[in-house]
Amino acid sequence: MALPQAFLQELKNRIYEINRETARFYYSYLMSEGGKWALDYLKGRGLTEATIKRFGLGAAPDSWDSLLKYLKSKGFSIADMVQANVISQSSRGTYFDRFRNRVMFPIFNLRGNCIAFSGRARPDDDKAQ
Repeated sequence: MALPQAFLQELKNRIYEINRETARFYYSYLMSEGGKWALDYLKGRGLTEATIKRFGLGAAPDSWDSLLKYLKSKGFSIADMVQANVISQSSRGTYFDRFRNRVMFPIFNLRGNCIAFSGRARPDDDKAQ
């Protein structure tokens, strides 16, 4: 049985909202003291702050639940965060941030909606996989 179109549109809109807030969170962290390592890395690769801001680049903190707590404070449900694929569930049933300790690149569709994220491991992180 197919899901109603209105339900699917509402889900898509919630995912766009979650991704938008997630991108803001990552950008904010990049510009904080904790994200200095990522900002230095991006600048070392020749990117200007104007370019970083224009493309909404960011950084994910080395934390298991900082994004989860942030999105929860914005009123998003864990189920919707999982649907947006920014939060994962462990085999023990606990939830955690999908990205940790990464330089983050939001991916936008032609309409300007953030639809996904890509991350690059911290350059000095030997245990990153």
